[in-house]
Amino acid sequence: STAINHLHGTLGEQGLVTQVAEEEQIQQVVPAFVADSTLAEAVSANPELCQFNNTLLSSGQSVIAYQSALVPFGQSCLSQTRTCNNGVLSGSYSAGSCSSRSASNCSLDGQAVEHGASVTAYVSDSVAFGGSCTSQTRTCNNGVLSGSYSARTCQVASAASCTFNGQAVAHGTSFTAYAASKVDAGGSCSAQLRSCTDGVISGSYAFASCEVEEEVTIQPVCFFDGIAINHGTIVTAYADQNVPYGSVCNAELRTCNSGNLSGSNAYSSCRVADPVACAFNSLSIAHGNSVTAYRDSAVDYGGSCLSEQRLCSNG
Repeated sequence: STAINHLHGTLGEQGLVTQVAEEEQIQQVVPAFVADSTLAEAVSANPELCQFNNTLLSSGQSVIAYQSALVPFGQSCLSQTRTCNNGVLSGSYSAGSCSSRSASNCSLDGQAVEHGASVTAYVSDSVAFGGSCTSQTRTCNNGVLSGSYSARTCQVASAASCTFNGQAVAHGTSFTAYAASKVDAGGSCSAQLRSCTDGVISGSYAFASCEVEEEVTIQPVCFFDGIAINHGTIVTAYADQNVPYGSVCNAELRTCNSGNLSGSNAYSSCRVADPVACAFNSLSIAHGNSVTAYRDSAVDYGGSCLSEQRLCSNG
């Protein structure tokens, strides 16, 4: 009680009896022999005082107290005035100060978004060729990101090329295709313009080229010596198949024209006969050979044999 009385006297001298005194202030004005006394001991020794955290309140003194020392971002600190009345402190709030938490940031697709900042988000990070990226603006509010789109970027896919008859066709390119690769003589090629659009080729014609066959006129044939001769063909024809030795085969050229064969010779070949050998006194003398012949087979004594050379010519 001596320490408390001394405390009140000292506080009175400094005009602090009606003010809130912090523990540090008390230690500054209380002599050393009571400096180590706790606030609880002081209140116990002087029941009219009230203790609020590390603060002593005289009867009639008030202090601003808070429900919580820390409140979530965006909320207000709830306070009340607590008054000491002969050792009884009104109210129930227990915090001597109050502060608001800092706002939390957000995250989108692995990247931080600061509180209050906005970012453009997309439904998907890629869309097919010809489509468009759908976006929305998402705003971070204390860790909560508005909206629902989840991609930070979006890219429209490139158009795919096509293949026609083993050849690449670029997107947007047109080419001529045909219904058939060949048509009969006198006909015409049926064409179609086909285009490549993102990997799909319009139309249905399947050939890259078309050829009209040459017109061929079938002419009637001629017959010569039992053989069929095509139109425009020229043959050598003979008047006879065989001629005697020393004769010449009579030939002409005959032409087949639409079934009519010019000329008149009827044979496709001609043979000149071989020369005939000669007979002389039971001997055979070949054509072109000579033999010595005598006029008489015998002459009188003192006479002479008359001879000659005889030539065999085709018998």
